[in-house]
Amino acid sequence: MKEQFLTDKSYWPEGPWKKEPDRVSWLDILRNYGGSLCGYVAIPSSHPFYEKDYSKLQGIETHGGLTYSNHCNGTPDEGICHSTEHEDKVWWLGFDCAHLFDFSPNGTPLGIIEKYPNIMNRYKNIEYIKKEVKSLSEQLKNREDL
Repeated sequence: MKEQFLTDKSYWPEGPWKKEPDRVSWLDILRNYGGSLCGYVAIPSSHPFYEKDYSKLQGIETHGGLTYSNHCNGTPDEGICHSTEHEDKVWWLGFDCAHLFDFSPNGTPLGIIEKYPNIMNRYKNIEYIKKEVKSLSEQLKNREDL
């Protein structure tokens, strides 16, 4: 598992996001511009959901539902992409944790967490994302034979 710390979080309020990585390549987790974490799973060209728009897919449950589908966007180190040692063409499906009632730390004024401690319950941390990505991966695996 490769973890990368890419974002300057010095002006963000204190919270778990300060010590969490911004990218986890093993699972493909990436922090968005608002500071929320997003999870992605790549499927091969043989999968029935390959090149299907996420909004058209039914029966997949993730936090907030699927919000992303596309070919590689960037490189394995920057963006949503993979190394090509296993398969050249993949289709990425993903979700984000920046929905209504989710907490995104970027742009949050310092002191807001101390003033409203329950807001922390709205932040989806790295462990939560790992579980959601694993669940998404298992759901997609179970759909391979459609």
